[in-house]
Amino acid sequence: MKSKKIAVFGSGIGALTAAYELIKANNNYDITVYQMGWRAGGKGASGRNMDKKLGYRVEEHGLHMWSGLYDNAFRIMREVYPLLNRPIGSPLATVDDAFKPHDSVVLWEKFQGEWHSWPMQAPSNKMVPGVKKPKIFLPISAYVQEIIQFIMKQQDKCPSLIAQILGLVLSPIATVLVYFGLGVYFLSRILFLWPILRFFILGLTKFIMSMFWQVTKLNIKKDSWRRMWLMANFAYGNFNGALSCDVMKKGMQHLDEQNYRDWLEKYMIKDSYQNEILSMQSPMIQFIYDAQFSYLDGNLEKPNIGAGSSLLTVLRMALTWKGAVLWRMQGGMGDVVFTPLYLALKEKGVTFKYFHKIDSIHLDESGKTVTHVKGKKQVDLLSGNDDYQPLVWVDGLQCWPSEPNWEQVKNPDQYNAQDLESYCWDGGSEFTLNANHDFDEIVFGMPVACIPYVAPEIVEKHENWRNLCNNLKTVRTQAFQMWCDVPKSSLGFAGVDQSLQVTYHASPLNTISDMTFLIDHESWPATKSKYPMSLFYFCGPMYDPKPPVPGPSGPKQSCQDMNQNESNAAAKNTAKEFLVDLASPLFPKATVPPNENGAPFNMNLLTDESPDSKGIERFDSQYFRSNVSPTERFTLTNTGSTKYRIKASETGISNLKIAGDWTDNSFNLANIEATVMSGMLCSEAISGYPKKEDIVAYGFCNGGYKKY
Repeated sequence: MKSKKIAVFGSGIGALTAAYELIKANNNYDITVYQMGWRAGGKGASGRNMDKKLGYRVEEHGLHMWSGLYDNAFRIMREVYPLLNRPIGSPLATVDDAFKPHDSVVLWEKFQGEWHSWPMQAPSNKMVPGVKKPKIFLPISAYVQEIIQFIMKQQDKCPSLIAQILGLVLSPIATVLVYFGLGVYFLSRILFLWPILRFFILGLTKFIMSMFWQVTKLNIKKDSWRRMWLMANFAYGNFNGALSCDVMKKGMQHLDEQNYRDWLEKYMIKDSYQNEILSMQSPMIQFIYDAQFSYLDGNLEKPNIGAGSSLLTVLRMALTWKGAVLWRMQGGMGDVVFTPLYLALKEKGVTFKYFHKIDSIHLDESGKTVTHVKGKKQVDLLSGNDDYQPLVWVDGLQCWPSEPNWEQVKNPDQYNAQDLESYCWDGGSEFTLNANHDFDEIVFGMPVACIPYVAPEIVEKHENWRNLCNNLKTVRTQAFQMWCDVPKSSLGFAGVDQSLQVTYHASPLNTISDMTFLIDHESWPATKSKYPMSLFYFCGPMYDPKPPVPGPSGPKQSCQDMNQNESNAAAKNTAKEFLVDLASPLFPKATVPPNENGAPFNMNLLTDESPDSKGIERFDSQYFRSNVSPTERFTLTNTGSTKYRIKASETGISNLKIAGDWTDNSFNLANIEATVMSGMLCSEAISGYPKKEDIVAYGFCNGGYKKY
């Protein structure tokens, strides 16, 4: 039987998931992936700096962690890792070597003008994410154990009376929430019972919370009391809102017409204190926005995310995670996720064409079929064909380099690595892909911000694409990685060991993580004053001084407005301002002088390839990243945008299906799990595989195939 040719544009997690599921469909597909530049990964790409003096260090586009609710994503990882046949004991030999459970989080709370660190230890359970045929919910006994664990872990941080209050207040709410998610939906079918039951639950919980607030006001300056209240009111607001809006019956998507803050405020207990509205400024709410870079134009004064998608995230994080709330990758995103996935696809016969930049997609007169696609082949290879070998070996592990393997490229001196990943670079030779010859079906796996540039004909001829591009916003992001010559204890690093620290809104770099464990996976020279002893990642939204301008083919920016060199310089300056003016609460012992609030960070503590360098020279050796190209902009779930998302099977174009965090995948957030679900749905639209009922949590609280 003649093979059906599939052209996949892009190699992010959505595109590669679609390719992987199509291979599993076993329908004789001939799949070719076209990727600009030299590496897979899309917005999750990472690379190894191949300078030996810099330890072949990991350089990320941002800060990535997995969640225990990523059942679909973990399932793929559990399938591809055994295909690598790595010897036991070798680096990242198994999926259990590659992902480790993580429970240490530090929230940063601003109270009465001062920043306070708030260490938290999340509970765990015995479930495993990614097993075959998983259930979305845990057994009731697991939820009870989690509640008890959480209360016990707070005991040493607060008086026993507060722990008892926590048990009295949060346990019933959490337990009712569990039963609400699992069983109350069915009670709603008994129409004469449900309104009475809901009225009783809402009245009882409001009475309990009102009493709790009256007691808390008397002790508001005590961290333990205030924080118990903030957690309780946050849980109550989401629970009250979900119940009041009857989301199990009506779904959540309609709530995305409201900003999460505005929606939640209606359902929380009002708790102003000396002109501060405590709960609405709480780190729990900030976390929802920070985790999704949800600030229009990268402006911290413009937080914006849909209430329905946020509530869905809260419910899933509370009820559906397995093992641990968070899971840490034991390497860069490229090492842990994209190398195994790429090698598995290669083994299954998928062709990868690197250095192939897609420029334009063209339709027939009806606008319903792609006739041909034009692009640029960016470089010529010495091999004379397109069989580029992208990986390098670092200490027994195959990795993506942060620059191309130049020894495979003709005339490498005429190229700049940065240009080859910039959409604005226009060099190379033209190529054309024709329908029914080079492809029978296209998987469009590029980010939504790319559509106005590469598919203007589609936007202009299809109203649903035009509405998508004009309403679904994207944002720049930035990252900073810092290696230090001294251990964390010498820096006075705030919080628990290897913690993720979030909601530090003193700077746009509001999410910080202790990544010291990664040093062992890098390859630094064991030379005095060169070997780093601690490592930290920072990331956050990046202000966009000239946001994309709407037009007939969607919002665009000029190449000057997204100049990579200027943007990198801006990201570096933000990192410098952070260390000079804002780092003292996080690293009190590392300031000059030490332990002085507002004192600058001691740059001499930073790792540099030259042991004789001083001060700012050492700062210059750290890693800075701005993500400003259309291929790099982060997809938001801004208010009013969800209804414009497009399903993989409803593009209006017969031979083009879509995959990416911007599609209607029923999760509708820019995270790994939602993007994997989009790839699965793309494969299903082409091949019928996988079935929608086999995609974990598809349609959860939003209709879809399953009713939960």
